[in-house]
Amino acid sequence: MERKPKQKVTFEIPWPPSINKYYGRNKFGGVYLKKDAKQYLEYTPWLIKQKYPKTKIFGAVKILRDLYPPDNRRRDEDNIVKAINDSIMKAGIIKDDSQIMKAVNVKHQPKPPGCVKITLEEI
Repeated sequence: MERKPKQKVTFEIPWPPSINKYYGRNKFGGVYLKKDAKQYLEYTPWLIKQKYPKTKIFGAVKILRDLYPPDNRRRDEDNIVKAINDSIMKAGIIKDDSQIMKAVNVKHQPKPPGCVKITLEEI
């Protein structure tokens, strides 16, 4: 039986909104996505689909996130991972972020306006 080669994709997306500014609460206590988060989750999956329109990874994956912040402000990379993973799922490359078995975040020097280079590899 012939083994199918493992899939690997690499792409770049804009710097995401912080999770601190991702959600809001209405007067009844319900949670909603704020405007910047909605726009990001519409635009970035579209970008990803332009490069990989039919790519789908169904098994376990490892992800490398090269983070290029827009400026020198202190940032906690955990606050942007949610938006990145949501974008990848919405683009349809993975079905759920529970497929991510290994993740590496590497923060680089600022590169205005900020971006994230992502490499997803099936394991």
